[in-house]
Parts: sequence; structure tokens; C-alpha cells
Amino acid sequence: MRTDTWLTKSVVLVLFLLGVQVFVGCSTKKKAFANKAYHYTTARFNGYFHGREAYKEAKKALYKAHVDNYEQTLSVYRYGSKAQVESQYSALNRAIQKSTKMVEKHSMRFKSKGKLVESNKMIDDCYFLLGQSQFLKMQYDSAENTFKYLLAHFEHSPLFYEVELALIKTLIYQENYVDAETKFKAIEEDEFFDEQHRGKHDVLRALYYINTQDNVQAIEYLVKALPEVKKSRLRLRLKYILAQLYSAENQLKKASLLFEELAKKAVFYEMEFNAKLSLAKTHQGKDSDKIVSILNKMLKDNKNKDFQDQIYFTLAQVHEKNGDEEIAMKNYKLSAQKSVNNPKQKALSYLAVADYNFKIPEYVQAQMFYDSSMISLPKGYPDYELIKNRANNLTALVEQLNVVSREDSLQRIAAMPENERLALIDGLIQELEEEEEAVEIALQAKLLKIKADAVTQVNKGGWIFDNPVMLASANAEFIGLFGNRKLEDNWRRSDRSSVSLEELEDLSEEEGDELGNEELSEDKTVAYYTKNLPFSQAAVDSSNIKIERALHQTALIFNNKLNDQEKANFYFEELNRRFPKNDKRPQSLYQLYRNYDKAGDRENAAISKSLILSEFPSSEYALLIKYPNRGAEEEILAKQMNGHYDKMLALYQEGQYDAVLSYAESNLDTSKSVLLKPNFDMLTTFALGQERGKEAFENGLNKLVLDHQGTVQASEAKAILAKINFERMSKIKGADQKSELVFDTTLTGPHYFVFIYNYNLVDSTELKGRLSQINEMGYANLGLNIELNTWLGSDQFLLVQEFKSKGLAIKYADDVQVKVLDQIKNTGNRHFVISDVNYSKLLSAKDTKRYLKFYKNRY
Repeated sequence: MRTDTWLTKSVVLVLFLLGVQVFVGCSTKKKAFANKAYHYTTARFNGYFHGREAYKEAKKALYKAHVDNYEQTLSVYRYGSKAQVESQYSALNRAIQKSTKMVEKHSMRFKSKGKLVESNKMIDDCYFLLGQSQFLKMQYDSAENTFKYLLAHFEHSPLFYEVELALIKTLIYQENYVDAETKFKAIEEDEFFDEQHRGKHDVLRALYYINTQDNVQAIEYLVKALPEVKKSRLRLRLKYILAQLYSAENQLKKASLLFEELAKKAVFYEMEFNAKLSLAKTHQGKDSDKIVSILNKMLKDNKNKDFQDQIYFTLAQVHEKNGDEEIAMKNYKLSAQKSVNNPKQKALSYLAVADYNFKIPEYVQAQMFYDSSMISLPKGYPDYELIKNRANNLTALVEQLNVVSREDSLQRIAAMPENERLALIDGLIQELEEEEEAVEIALQAKLLKIKADAVTQVNKGGWIFDNPVMLASANAEFIGLFGNRKLEDNWRRSDRSSVSLEELEDLSEEEGDELGNEELSEDKTVAYYTKNLPFSQAAVDSSNIKIERALHQTALIFNNKLNDQEKANFYFEELNRRFPKNDKRPQSLYQLYRNYDKAGDRENAAISKSLILSEFPSSEYALLIKYPNRGAEEEILAKQMNGHYDKMLALYQEGQYDAVLSYAESNLDTSKSVLLKPNFDMLTTFALGQERGKEAFENGLNKLVLDHQGTVQASEAKAILAKINFERMSKIKGADQKSELVFDTTLTGPHYFVFIYNYNLVDSTELKGRLSQINEMGYANLGLNIELNTWLGSDQFLLVQEFKSKGLAIKYADDVQVKVLDQIKNTGNRHFVISDVNYSKLLSAKDTKRYLKFYKNRY
């Protein structure tokens, strides 16, 4: 009844004012009651009302659209993202236009005590609506100016403290924390600040401290604010934030109690779900079985089907906290398996398994899981660069370990008696055939099931294409068997490894040579397994060089990258045991000496020290042992000798090679500085080569190797001599190879995908990760392997093998072009498919240009 009376009076008032307008006009310059009443009523029930409704509409839409990230501390307010705000520009612009128009048309300012005072009591409301709309539109500078204008010109407005708080919120969102703090202090010292606004103040104080990363103060103000907040949804949200802050400050008992309450009272299921997960993570006490039971119930709940990855991950964390690491790892792996549409969760699950294996340590397993994690791990993740660096180091380690394992296996098989070797190969071929047979049986069973389901559906009087559930299921089965095929005639022919039951007989008739004999794929022939075996001494020597280098690199990675000195010592010792005359012997002995000395193993340190001093007495490592703290005289001598070296180097760079040789002969006695002598001899050797030719250069290098065994300069001299010899041999072989190199044009049998690139320009880990993702998503049934090897100079050679047919390899190459190579810079154009026969020829000749020309013409 009261409402009806009020509405009636309002209608009468509006009609009265409309009548007044006819007689007295609507001037804002007259202070008469009728004028003020007209402009107040018009502003309130016309522009302000519609503007306010538009603002509320936008605010409500943004509240609903806001997406919470429960992995971080929740935002206090649900104001949406920039893109979501842009979708509400129409409503917010309407609110801004309406409020602005009301101010322009209905403001009535008259002088009072020498100051202009606003007589229309709706104008401050219109300004406030304008500021609120600007804030929601993320126009924070404009909102700040509007609120400051209000405070300056409407100091007696009932909205004054609302505006003060709105200004503080704007300053916080601008990250202007200095001015926000000043405003807070002004309010807190204001004796007239009423308790009605205390709750909003405390919430804003909490927001301020959250943003400035002062969790302790934020907790204090949230605790004060909660009893004062009337809106139940905001109160629940603040409790969740408080629980998160307790957790961050390791006050797990308080956090756990709040999460338990929220799990029961949350309005949104999303909050309830995350509260349960957080409860599991923060729970303290012996009754962890209760938490495990809650998580297992969540797994069974059908509405959590899309979130099982997160549940398994949390379950793993609970078990890990309880020391049940084996069960924890099982659940982490299940989490990764269930992460179909959540790449970040998959990455975190793999990362947890990787970290565990690294801690054990089990480096090969750790590398595999770090590699998988890096595919999807966000770059903004904490310690991302540290994780990436560790993954790269482990990848390099595994590559070196694989070299040792592969070369040892090849040598062992090559050294077997022929009958044992053939028996071993027969066993490998039999295993392959059994695997293929198992795959074929599974394929036929799936095809028969699809047929049976289709027949059953027809018998029931239905048609599969009228049943969306059956159609989706059949489509999923089809893609699992054949891949995502283009609709075209004879679609099966593009991949002979995937056929229908009707085609099996046709294919068995097609496969065979001209005489009807069955053709064997190459991986079922003895030649396939023996082609890389090192039968000759030269091949064994080449294999040993690979093992020697790999052992040294493995030791360095353990020592310098992974800080595992025990493993490093093992591989340094293994290198010297297997190859007593290896080039890196002095360095490895010195590193062993340092590691053992640091670990307090005096006996082994003494052995390494003795070997260095006896075998390499003039090396820099011997000097470092003899004179660990050389005095002032040595420093003075080093400065003098460095001065001589700089002069010689300047002469060399100017091309005055004869002057370099003369300077060395007349001015230098390098014998006093054993450390610098190899440098002088190296520079002199280069000058000698420039002045007297290649033969003199080679002789000088050979002398340098003999005189300075165990030094860096000697190693460099050896490398240069090896390169000279290689180039000499290449010239001899090059002409023969170019005349003989003819690629096979039949293009049948297995194919490989090859990509050659500069490893300084392309990140190998990223490249390998992207290719692994393609292999897993689209070619899982092929069992593809990725290998990385050096090619020539700074070029890296990536191989994906193997494809049963040329067509499938070409399809894969097209996918890689679109999904990988087009997305990465500086990949170049040296990527192609190649038959196994031509691959062997390419490896031998390393003539990429010639093959690319052949590839362009034939594929």
C-alpha cells in the first residue's frame, strides 16, 4: 500500500512539473522551487535512471563472464578481462552519455557565501555514475579525475566517503600505491568516517596489501572485513582468498578449516571443487585417509569427468606428502594421461615425475619427463628457465649416453661369431613380426566390432547416421584406426598400413615380386641389421672415437651442469680406463684431482695428481698443481710476456708474418713462462704457415703437439691437422663420389623425414618437442622415433623414422611444414623425405644440394 501511494505521488509530481514547465520554462538559472524540482526529477527519473540501468547491466554481465584462476590468489572483484569489458562498451558508453548529459542539462549552480554551490541534488549522483562507468570500462585516468572533481566540489555530498573509497580502488587498479596509501591514512585519521563504510575500507585495504605482496597485513584486514561484509557471495569469495593467503603463509591448519567450510557452502561448483582440492593440499593431521576418500569420490562423480587430471594430481600430492612416492608417481602419470584439453596440467604432472626422477637420481627417466613437460609448460611458470636449462642438459646427457650404448652394442654384435650374430638378428625379426601380428589382430578386432555395432543398430530399426551418439563413437573409432582422413575416393590407398577387412585379401595378392614371391620389408632382412656394424678396423676406430668423445661430454655434463661429482668421477675414470691415450686425459685427470680433493678423498686425489705430474709435467694442469698460489714475480713476468704477445699479435693481424718470426727469434725467452709458451708457439706456427706455406705449417703444428702435450693449444693443433687431412682425403674422394653419386629413382620401401638446420638459429629442444607432439597426436600408431645428430659445421641433422611408404612420409612432411616449420624462424628449406636406399647414399656423400635437386624433380 505504501509503495502504491508513493508511485501515485510521484506521478502527480511529474505531471505537476510538466505543467509548471509550460508556464515558467525549464531554466537552470532560476533558483525557484519549481525549477529545482523539475531538474531534479528529470535528472533522476530520466537520464540517471537509464544510465544506472545500463551500468548495472554491464556490471552483471562482467561478473558472470569473469573467469577465475584458482591456481593464483583470486581477484577480490569480478570485473572481467579487457576483451570482456570491450564487449560491454555499448552499455557503459550509454551510462557515460546519460550521466554526462544530465550534468550538462540539469546542473544548477548558484553563489552561496562567495562560492558556486550545486542546487540539484542529483548531479553528484550523475558524476558518481560517470566515474563508476569509466572505472568499469578500465579508463582509470578518467575515473580518477571524475572522482577527484567530485571530492573537490561536493564535499558535503552524502556520497563523499563512497567517492573516497572509489578513488582509492581506482588508484590501486592503476598500481599507484603511494597515493592510495596517502588516501588510506587520510580516511583512517578522519574522525567523521562512519562505520557504515568500514567494511569496504577493510576490503580495499586487503586488496592493497595483496597487490603489494604483504600477505600478513592482507590477512589482518580480511579477518576484520568478513563480519562487516553483507553480501554472501562476496563474503565466500573473501574467505577463499583468506584461505589462499593462509596457505601461502604456511598457516595450513587455518587454511584447511576455511577450505573445508567452503567445500560445503560454496555457491559456485567451481569454487566447491577447488576448495576440495585445496583442502587436500593443506590438510594437516593423521587422517589423510579421509582426504583420499574425498578425492576418490570426486573421481567417481560424473560431473568431474573433465577435471580428473587435477584430482589425480592432487591425490598424488597427498600421497607424496605421506611418503607414498610410488603411489604418488602412479597418480601423477594418470593425471598426465587424463589431461586431454589441459596442456598446462599435463606439463605440471610430467614435471612432478621428472623432478622425482631427478632427485633419485634416475637421469634418463627424468630427461624423458622433462622433455614432455617442456612442450606445454607456460613460459611464465616459476623457474621456467631453470627447468628448461635442466631439460636441455639432460637431453644432451642422454644423447651422449645413447652414443656410448649404441656404439658398444654395434661393436659387440660385430665381434660375435657369425652364427650367434645371425641367431640374434633372427630373434629381433621374430619379435618384430610378433608385434606386427598383434597389431593386426587388434586392428581386425576393432573393425569387426565397428561392423557388428552397425549391424546391431540396423537390426534395431535404426540407422547409424540418425544416431548422433553412435555416429560420434564410430567417428572416434575411425580416427583412432585410420587418422583424420580427407574425404576422397580410395582414401585407404594413402596409407597401406591401414586397410579394411575387405582389402586384406587384395593386398596379400598385390604384395610380392614378379614371380609371386613375398617381398620382405627391409627391417625383416639381415642386411638391415648388419649395414652399420663396424666389421673393419677403420670402422671400429671410428666407433671408438665416438665413444671417447661421448664419455668425456657425459663426464662434463655431470660435473658442470648437473653438479653430480660422483657420476662425473665415474665417467672421467671410465674414459681414462677405456682410452688411456685420449686427448682429454690431462683435463680429466685434473678434474678428478679437484673433485677428490674437494670431497676429502686424499688417496684418489693423490693418484690423479701423480699421474698429471708424471705424464704431463709441462702442462698448465701440472703448473696449477705445483704453483696454486704463484707470487708477485710470476704476475710481473706474465704482464711482460702478455705485452710481447700483444705486439706479435698486432703484427700478425697487419699481415707482417716475417716480422712476427723475427720478433720471436730476437726478443723472446719464453722458457721462463711455461703457461704462456704454448700461446707464443701457436702464433709463431701460424705466421710460419703464412710466410712459408702449408708444409711448414703442418710441420709446425706437429712440433707443437709434441712439445706441449696435454695443453689446449696441442688439442687445437691436433684438430687443425685432422681437418687438413680430412680435406685432403675429401678432395680425393669428392671427385669419385660426385661422378658415382646417383640416387635411386624407384622410391619404394621405407622412407624417412629429414631436417637439416643451423643449431645456433633453431632451438633443438623446442623443435624436438613440437615433433614429438605431432607424432603423439597424429601418428601414434606408427611408433616413430626422432634422432638428433651433428651434420657439418654448425648444422644439426634431425631424422624421423620410419614410414612404410612414400605417401605417408610426404603427408607427415606437409604436416610438419604447416604445424612446426612455418611457426619457427630460421628453419631454412633443407627438409625432405628420403627412401632408405637414398638415405644411405646421402649419409655417405653428405651432398645435400644434389639430393634436394633430385627431391624437387622426383617427389
